[in-house]
Parts: sequence; C-alpha cells; structure tokens
Amino acid sequence: MIRCAGCGEPFRGAPQPGGWACPACSRFHTRTELAAQAMTSRPDVAPVVHAPIAPHVLAESRPCLACGYDLRGLVSTGACPECGANIERSLRGNLLEFAATEFLRDMRLGARIVFIGTLVGMGLSFAVGLAAAVFGIAAQSGANVTGGRWTEVVPRITEFLGSIVVLAGWWLLSRPDPGQLGEDAGVKSRNWLRIFLVAEIAATLGAFVVAMVPGWQAAMANAMSGTGPPVISMGLVIVAVSGLATIAASTGRFFAAVAYIRTLAPRVPDATLHKEATRNLWLLPILNTVGILLCGLGPLAATILFLIMLHRLSKGVAAAMERAKLAALREQAVAEVNAMGNP
Repeated sequence: MIRCAGCGEPFRGAPQPGGWACPACSRFHTRTELAAQAMTSRPDVAPVVHAPIAPHVLAESRPCLACGYDLRGLVSTGACPECGANIERSLRGNLLEFAATEFLRDMRLGARIVFIGTLVGMGLSFAVGLAAAVFGIAAQSGANVTGGRWTEVVPRITEFLGSIVVLAGWWLLSRPDPGQLGEDAGVKSRNWLRIFLVAEIAATLGAFVVAMVPGWQAAMANAMSGTGPPVISMGLVIVAVSGLATIAASTGRFFAAVAYIRTLAPRVPDATLHKEATRNLWLLPILNTVGILLCGLGPLAATILFLIMLHRLSKGVAAAMERAKLAALREQAVAEVNAMGNP
C-alpha cells in the first residue's frame, strides 16, 4: 500500500494532474515519487545496500556506465556532462544494476530465448521421436503406413530452426558490456562461448543441408548394414563429419556457457547462482557421460539443472533492471521535490 511520506496516511482516491495531496497533512506527492514508492514495496526489487563513497575529484580515467564518457576531473557527487547520469553510480563497480539499460534488456531477452527455446526443442524432439516410434510399430505390424518424405524433412527443419533460435539467444546473452570497468573476469569464457556458437551454427547448417538430400538416410543404413555399395560416398562422409562437429561444438558451447554464467553471478549479485555454476562445471560433464548409463537419464538431468541455473540468471537480470529503474525514479523524485521547494 502506498502511504504519505509525511504522516503515513494511506493513498486514497484518484491523483490530481500533477500527483496526489495527502488528505491528512496536505503534503503533495509527485507521480514519480508515488511510482518509486510502489516499486519499493515489491519483493523482487529489494535494494542492495552499498557503502557510501566520500566526495572526491576523480584523478584517473573512469568511464560513465551509462554512455562511456570519461569522468576524470569531475566530482564524484556530480552528474555526467554527456548523459546526466549520477557519477556515483558509475563508481559502484560492475554490478548489473548500474549497467546500461539496453545491455540489460539484451541479456534478459537472450536468457529468455535460450530458456524457452530449449524447452520447446525438448518437446519437439520428444514428439518427433514418439511419432517415429508409432510409425515403426505400425510398419512392423504389417499396416500399410508410410510417413513419406516428411518423416525426413520435418525433423531436420524443426531441429535446424530450434538450434538457430537458441544460438541467437546465447549471442544476445553473451554480448560484451560496453561499460565494463577494469578487468573483465568473463572475457575468456564469453569469447570461447562465441567461438563455439559460430562453430555450432556452421556445423548445424552443414548437417541440415546434407540431411535435406533425398535418400541419405536409406543410403547410410545400407552402408552400415553392408547391403549397400562397398565405397562410402562423399555425402556419407560429410554427414558423419558434420554430426561429430555439431556434437563437439554443442558440448563446448554448453560448458563455456556454464563458465560464463559463473562469472556473471557476482554481478547480479547472487551467491547461490555462483555456487550452482561452480558445482555444475564438474557435475554436468559426469551426467552427460556416465549418466547415459542410467537409462539415458543423465543428459536429461543435466539439461534440467542447466535450465534452473539459466532461469535464476534471468530473474537476477530482471531484478537488476528493476533496481536500476527504482534508483532513477528516486533521483527524479528528489529533484522534483527540490524544485517544488525552491521555485
């Protein structure tokens, strides 16, 4: 509930054009002040307590986290002459709540795309596998059922499109922070992640192009069973190489992503996310290898743990955006109140 900052009287009735006047003490509240108070009451916008910074003149080059302007020679309690952002916010370090809004939006959008895309991809894979099993059982029972060409084309198209969407989400999520201060702890993991992303896109595209060639599945089956021609065609070689390249690139991307999330956790800040990422660096490889022996449930468990970690990161980025918005509203509210007191 929104209350008067002067006497605590609850907000009642419609606000006036410029804000709301308390019926008990007549204290006037601007709309910005009411919006800041409404956000403060939300549990997902809990403020992070920061140690105060003593006023001083910046003797070294420090970029503004909002626009990148060099703040050297300016007073820490002032504002950036380029964009008007509070200089003290740029001196707080590399917490996400002090990063540029556009950067945070890309991170949040990328995390959501990867999360939703991975879930949809798992669902489509299950549906395609179930459909293939149904057609196989029907064919073995003697029923005149044939899926035709679509049984080869549709799975490849859905797999290719799903991979492109997820990789695009990772590209957004791994965007470099233009306002990064000092040494970037995540530069190595982010660079490796993007290298594996490019490799995975190339491998996925190659596998998709070859898979769309009519009859390649039958040719592969005949070659493996020994009923086909003794000489393996170049197409089969390309299929095998592209498949192995896709597996290698996706595996590298998977673990580079975990390492990258681990470097982002202190910027959220989220100690639990950091612990989960540190644990998953050794646990997920075990689940993806030895876990296959557990009826193939290891990779599924690894994917679920990864999605939980990704969801936590997405929520942390969203909370950082809300805290940044709250800080901006508070600054604007203070400026409006001061302007009303000093016409």
